[in-house]
Amino acid sequence: GVQTCALPIFSSSIHFRFNTPMLNILGKSDSVEPEVIEQIRDWAMTPDLMMSSLYENMDSAKPLAAIEFLRAMESFPIHRDLIPISSVEMEGMEDLYNYIQMLFFGGEDLSPD
Repeated sequence: GVQTCALPIFSSSIHFRFNTPMLNILGKSDSVEPEVIEQIRDWAMTPDLMMSSLYENMDSAKPLAAIEFLRAMESFPIHRDLIPISSVEMEGMEDLYNYIQMLFFGGEDLSPD
């Protein structure tokens, strides 16, 4: 809930400060159940789902502050998706490589293999 909301807030602040392309990565995804990863990705792609979850857990001022930040961020064109990465399972590495290729080299494969 509230901790997951910190990622888009932090990501947005860095994006606007440095004005460079970025990609959100969910590291160590092998240590989390697949259902949890899907929930986090759903929250990242659909802020309304995250807000609904925060409203359900309204036991302190933290969810209210997170909801206000999310509302403010809705109008900014930021990249909301995130890629789950696992170096143990080697998951997400191809997606990361493809994003980097597209960003820096227009999608041309630089690897000879």
